[in-house]
Amino acid sequence: MEFISKILPNVSAHPERFFNSFVDTLIMTLWAGGISFVIGLLFGITLTVTKKGSILENKVIYQILDKAINLFRSIPFIIILSGVMPLIRLIIGTAIGAAIGAVVGVIQTSGKFGHSREQAHRDMMRRTIQQSNIIQFYCYSAPT
Repeated sequence: MEFISKILPNVSAHPERFFNSFVDTLIMTLWAGGISFVIGLLFGITLTVTKKGSILENKVIYQILDKAINLFRSIPFIIILSGVMPLIRLIIGTAIGAAIGAVVGVIQTSGKFGHSREQAHRDMMRRTIQQSNIIQFYCYSAPT
């Protein structure tokens, strides 16, 4: 305990603040992660099915969603935080706390997760085609 009070004097002086901050961080991360997972999955599926040559090909939707995701992927967290703060203050009533961190986390990670889902779906479709070609080759070239 002496080691912690020597290295982290504020944590040892106020353990309840540390615990509350730790819980807030967990809540913020879990909420942002869960919501980002759902939104990102929807983005990824939408990008996959609306791209050229796909089952619901729609160039306009694909281009708009792709450009919007790439735009938000390139903006740093702190800039999104400062840009979204007035909106969050209007909706929630405060601009500090775990709520604003969760909202900015959702905005920041939904696009990144959606893009990674699109890449995963594209790779999965490519592997499925390769495997079906291999199976077809072995079925038709095997001696009877």
